[in-house]
Amino acid sequence: MDLSKVEERARRYDSDDEEKLKKALLSAKENNLLDEIIFAEDNNDEKERIYSRYFGVKSKNGHSLNGQGLYATVYAFEKIRSKFVFQTDSDIIYFINSDAVQKGIDALKAGAATVSLGVARFVSKEIIYGARTEVRTCFLNLDILKARLPLPNNIIQGRLQLPWHRSFDLVLEGKESVRFVDGDAWFIHPENQTKTEQNFLATAAERIENGWFCPKQKEQVNLQGSRDEWTEKTNADVVVYVRGYNTPCKKLKRLFDSFKRQTFQRFDIVYIDDASTNESADYAKLIMRYDPYFAGRTAVCWNDVRVGELSNFVFAMQNMVINKNAIVINVDNDDYLVNDRAVEIIVGKFSGGVEVTCGNCVRWDKPLKHYRVYSFDKVWERGGDNIWLHPKCFRRYLFDCIDIENDLKINGEYVDINTDFAFMLPMIQNADRTEFIDEILYYFEPSPENNKRTGKYSEQYKAEVKKSLLEKAKGRMYEKK
Repeated sequence: MDLSKVEERARRYDSDDEEKLKKALLSAKENNLLDEIIFAEDNNDEKERIYSRYFGVKSKNGHSLNGQGLYATVYAFEKIRSKFVFQTDSDIIYFINSDAVQKGIDALKAGAATVSLGVARFVSKEIIYGARTEVRTCFLNLDILKARLPLPNNIIQGRLQLPWHRSFDLVLEGKESVRFVDGDAWFIHPENQTKTEQNFLATAAERIENGWFCPKQKEQVNLQGSRDEWTEKTNADVVVYVRGYNTPCKKLKRLFDSFKRQTFQRFDIVYIDDASTNESADYAKLIMRYDPYFAGRTAVCWNDVRVGELSNFVFAMQNMVINKNAIVINVDNDDYLVNDRAVEIIVGKFSGGVEVTCGNCVRWDKPLKHYRVYSFDKVWERGGDNIWLHPKCFRRYLFDCIDIENDLKINGEYVDINTDFAFMLPMIQNADRTEFIDEILYYFEPSPENNKRTGKYSEQYKAEVKKSLLEKAKGRMYEKK
């Protein structure tokens, strides 16, 4: 951990908070995620001693002339007793589907001083000698490095001119520097600006873990493109869209099992977890990745920042469901398809020319209640009728009729309650044929938070949002005329 003066640091992602970082590191060590933490304290005498040993010069600055960390790294090299070390930036994303790690160790044993992976490529099984030391991530033979001390360097304006890896490059010989070019083992470095786009790194990391990279990334070390370019997509004719947050695993299993029981199976699944803090995202990821049923039919996003229902809905429709004519079936991940013919029945309605369907569902808290939509025409006159009924289904092209800023937001923020009305109202108004499905297709389980009746779940707040959405719908009707 680099505790040198703050003003020396280059390319800082955020303001320093040493105490918060220490606390997080110590917590990780207590949970056996880290074996040891080395604190490079801001000690001028120690800096001068170590710089004198490693570079033959003295300085009180913790960073090189270009602002790169220097003292903390060589201080760690001094404390580490292992012959070989793997040093890496903490934000590097790897894909390793080979024996690259063992190859790196073998190369060090054979006399290499530094060994690194290559960047994202489709070609494989090539070795480049004489490459420069890869400071972002590489294997090092510390015995060779220390045998070459002091490394060449100079003092300019009170700082060492070269960072440690460039100084080390000057004393490497022949085949002492090795870089593997291997399509089965590579790394990507996310720059600070890419970390500011919500859920971009989470999306890219998921794809990289599975060996995929967007075309712009080829032969580039820094993360390229944008989140939508990295996102999995489906061109299926029928798409089940699932989203949720902190749903217990037993309920997820209930949902996944209901998919497997469907008589109609020609559908893909788009699944978004909105940064769950329990085990649900990990469980769903394992199922989606390793259960043969889901292989080849799922497009997923695992958010690391929670953004809310409508933000996820918009992202999925804009970037994941690319077939504009697709039938989209909305399912919350704490519910399930109680009817094994649910998808078959829905697809049958759309095959007959329907563009939007609602319902029908059963719920545990009102088991005897039978729902219906009386009419899809001028629903704002009847409090929205029951167009919220699950499952809500529509042709994907109807989403393009939604004015995201005006229809889905109030005061510039996505609606956070009564979200069903927000996106269904404009689609219903733009559909030529709508239909309510009377058969029970779906088990609806109200969220426990709804019973708290406070904050956004209070009756007053819900009524205000609903009133605003219905007024928007009424306004759209008059605008069309």
